[in-house]
Amino acid sequence: MGEERSVSTAAGDPPGSVSDEGATSEVGAVPGEVHLRRLEHALTSRRASTPLEVWRWAVLQRMVTVRELLVQESDQPADWTSARDSRSLRERNRLLGRMSELRFRMMGDPDVDRAGYEMRRLVAEIREHLVRGKACGPEDRGEAARPE
Repeated sequence: MGEERSVSTAAGDPPGSVSDEGATSEVGAVPGEVHLRRLEHALTSRRASTPLEVWRWAVLQRMVTVRELLVQESDQPADWTSARDSRSLRERNRLLGRMSELRFRMMGDPDVDRAGYEMRRLVAEIREHLVRGKACGPEDRGEAARPE
């Protein structure tokens, strides 16, 4: 009952927001893993005493950083014939579309548990997407060795 809450120090977070404490990443993990963990932490750390609007704001703020992570991927594959790169970009675009849809659900859906569940599923899919991208990065395809 006398539980201490840590207040988030992330810029733009309202007072009383969900803390990112414990949402750290290991060295060599998936690119952007810390952002995914922060979003997961925000999704799962809602307390009954936290106002719904504050929780929604914390989730939306963390969704922005994950979205930016996906957007940073190249818009076009280096070699337009590369099926793997094209597939990866189609997958990324699909994930961005789902993220946009869920952003609106997180803002206004009265069933926040269902929206939170859908967001956690999306985070897992984004992590898988990033792992595939890391495993098949430019250096793995020999692109780093090509002369300019």
